[in-house]
Amino acid sequence: MATAGCTRLKESFGRLWSCQRAGWAWRFFQNRKAARKGQRLQPCQQFVRMLAAHWDGSAAFCQPENKASLGFVEGLNHKIRVIPRRA
Repeated sequence: MATAGCTRLKESFGRLWSCQRAGWAWRFFQNRKAARKGQRLQPCQQFVRMLAAHWDGSAAFCQPENKASLGFVEGLNHKIRVIPRRA
């Protein structure tokens, strides 16, 4: 039961990453946090505290120029892994 609640929490916070402005993301985060206030699941509370503690990085991700496609990131990681092999 505890994991089902955290899965729903993760899914509800999934829309946070699609916000295009930090202010919208903050408002969405506050609304989601208030909606989960009564839930006493420790992992969920830890997730919300962790997200609040690292809010600056999360807010920076909302800016369109900071978003990178997953394909680009995976390609870059592959190139980084190849460098030590060639050395």
